[in-house]
Amino acid sequence: MAVGSAIIYSTFLVPYRIGFDTDPPDDELSLDMIVDIVFGLDILLTFRLAFHNADRVLICDAATIGTTYVKGWFCIDVLSTMPVDTIVGYFTTASSKVLKSTKLLRVFRVARLFKLVRLLKLGKVFKRVRDSIQLSPSTERLLKLVMIMICFGHWCACIFHWIMLFEEEFGLRTWCTDYFFPYDEDPGACSFRVPSEDRYVAAIYWAFTTMTTVGYGDIKPFKFSVAEMTFAVICLMLNSTVYAYVVSGIIDVIYNYNPSDREYRATMNDMKVGPYACSDYVRDTAMSVRLSNNVKCHYDFLLSTTCLFPEEQVIR
Repeated sequence: MAVGSAIIYSTFLVPYRIGFDTDPPDDELSLDMIVDIVFGLDILLTFRLAFHNADRVLICDAATIGTTYVKGWFCIDVLSTMPVDTIVGYFTTASSKVLKSTKLLRVFRVARLFKLVRLLKLGKVFKRVRDSIQLSPSTERLLKLVMIMICFGHWCACIFHWIMLFEEEFGLRTWCTDYFFPYDEDPGACSFRVPSEDRYVAAIYWAFTTMTTVGYGDIKPFKFSVAEMTFAVICLMLNSTVYAYVVSGIIDVIYNYNPSDREYRATMNDMKVGPYACSDYVRDTAMSVRLSNNVKCHYDFLLSTTCLFPEEQVIR
């Protein structure tokens, strides 16, 4: 649970700090240290964590576990556990003005993206949580789909804002100035005049209107910015695909949320009686209304008292 919370925390905070070029305050810095400690403890515990091999045999030998881990996820986990913020804080001391002037700090900040590699492990963590709290498969899939949609929207917003910051360094007009200061010919740097909270809301608003293909047009890439227009095209292609996948997945989850109820309604629909009878069997056999009502009542009772998945078949 702690590892999953740390992964979700990194999933949202790391892109935000890179996209908005911000450093964590002191209280968040301590929280980042806790996240790094959780990841470090996860590395140590993984050396003692038994696993199933390809033949579904439980491997408990410590040497085999360690060798398998070192050949697999160990290097990736170490890179994603590096205390990047502590390293950045060391280089941003008063004696490192040369490093600041060369803008190499951004290279260190981009190194935070290594933490996102842990997302590949979120599925295993989510499975453990599901088994511990007895989460239904339909609810699990629904949460995953919502999480995918939120993550893509958040990441697109952060990248959209990062492009704006990059263009501001060259004195170019951006989507931010075009939205917040549409009538100022020389508004200056939008990042200095508009609070980061307002800029994030505007960016996430653009990301989700683009993802849902609504596109109100109030926030849009600046018409003379090739970088912003190119990224908008990429977002349209990727996000429309993600949105279609999420919507179809949610529809499938809702449709299969209660298979017993679906089977019940399908059978009852085939057992319509009276002047509106449409069942092929009822029509072809010229069944009387009274008899068809009795058949319907029988299936009504049978389906309401019988499990759709018999115990013998489940155990088998």
